[in-house]
Amino acid sequence: EDLGGEVEFPSGPGGPTRVAGIATSRSFGSLAARPYISAEPDIRVVGLDRRRDVFVVLASDGVWDILEDQLVVDLIWDQVSSVHDSRLSPGVVLAEAAEMILQTALEQGSLDNL
Repeated sequence: EDLGGEVEFPSGPGGPTRVAGIATSRSFGSLAARPYISAEPDIRVVGLDRRRDVFVVLASDGVWDILEDQLVVDLIWDQVSSVHDSRLSPGVVLAEAAEMILQTALEQGSLDNL
């Protein structure tokens, strides 16, 4: 906006925010959208507290445009806490949690980047 561009917010639930008509998650390499969109990433360093922070969720807009943050956390906790089979490794349990997140996003209408 400082450069004269305009941010277009979604007209309905689940839609992407756009700049110069392009969903910002798709903007890398778009020469037509310069200078309004940059491929230079925003980087933040966030310290984790091992006593408090148990996992980090990285997901695409196909998840975040449809599911609320807390629902994703709840889905993971439900999966982790419901497993009592000690033969399953943490990796297997988390893979099952990821699958549950994808399935929930699909069921709620996500058609994008899963």
